[in-house]
Amino acid sequence: MAGDNDHPNQIRIVNIQSHAIASLGPGNSRMNLDNPDFVSIAPNGSIYFVSLDGDVHRFAAGAEGDVLPLSTRHLKPLFHGSDLLINHLVADNLGNLYLSRADRDAIETISLSGETRTLEGAHTGLAGPNGMTVDSRGNLYVTNTRNNSVTVYSLGAHGNARPFRVIAGDKTGLQQPQAIANDRNGTLYIFYGPPERNSSTYPEQYVAAFALNANGNEAPLRRSLVRAGCFTNDHI
Repeated sequence: MAGDNDHPNQIRIVNIQSHAIASLGPGNSRMNLDNPDFVSIAPNGSIYFVSLDGDVHRFAAGAEGDVLPLSTRHLKPLFHGSDLLINHLVADNLGNLYLSRADRDAIETISLSGETRTLEGAHTGLAGPNGMTVDSRGNLYVTNTRNNSVTVYSLGAHGNARPFRVIAGDKTGLQQPQAIANDRNGTLYIFYGPPERNSSTYPEQYVAAFALNANGNEAPLRRSLVRAGCFTNDHI
């Protein structure tokens, strides 16, 4: 799921289960999608598009073609000067937004009413928070690139709260985990691998599948080598 580079102002959504591809994008000016930046699908299927200017558009589950958003709200801009302030964004079933900060080890939660709460501190285990996903049980999963872990919190966690589960250790194989997603079958997918590259060689990068309730130093159910660069750090 991502903005479509070949078709500006369109969002392409791939359904892993059915291998179907749907497009959201303007046939005229009804959708007002100016350069899709962050796209998230909540557990209930609602589709959220957020621009760097802070516009949040919510579309119905299964929306396709030139359709109007169900609602639009505005956040403060997600950049400061030329610096992007967040790495990734996800939404839950209530429309709360979760932002992994790029400028510090923190997760911000923004409610429908605009109230902001922050998960931050030494006990949180956050270390370079990057990708995030929300499951149907009310849990938030965060990849941490600096300590090669995935930390799991309840959606209401804030302050210096500890994660109630941590996936980390040599058996996991995780190295600089980035994008993360989960499916309705109870599988967690994590894209990982060093992002550094030069003109002649690319590092090995993988997608590993874990049980949704994986905990500690647990080996993945399976993993697949992927072509380097085929995923961005915030989409899987």
